[in-house]
Amino acid sequence: MAVRKLPSPNLESVRRQFSYDPETGALIRKRLGRLMAGRMVLVDRIEYRKSRICCLIETGEWPDEVDHEDTNELNDKWSNLRKCSHQQNLCNRRIAKSNKLGVKGVVRCGKKFRAKIASNGVIKRKVFDTIGEAADAYMVWSQALHGEYGRV
Repeated sequence: MAVRKLPSPNLESVRRQFSYDPETGALIRKRLGRLMAGRMVLVDRIEYRKSRICCLIETGEWPDEVDHEDTNELNDKWSNLRKCSHQQNLCNRRIAKSNKLGVKGVVRCGKKFRAKIASNGVIKRKVFDTIGEAADAYMVWSQALHGEYGRV
């Protein structure tokens, strides 16, 4: 699925309309004195992710994408936000709700367990006797391939 590219909002216009507290992550619409709740915010009739607006106010640069380090999209504290590529953002995802084992990157394969990870054309997979061995292998591979964006 392609990422929808939006035009960058005007920095001065954004700073006129909003104030951002990097300690709390609060984005406030100045005219109404209202805290902006949720993940999206309207700027000049275009809907943007609130985290990207916070990043624009703080750095003065429009980010391609913003990653929430703790994966909580409502936590817009500056210490939790970081610029990233789309690939890096995908690496920092939680375990899927449909995951029956509760271990990211591991599936049951008969009586054994298969760990698998893919990144930038590199695919690693191996079958293990225990779920613990498979989980440990995934964790090592994730750190090697994804670095600080790897989540297990």
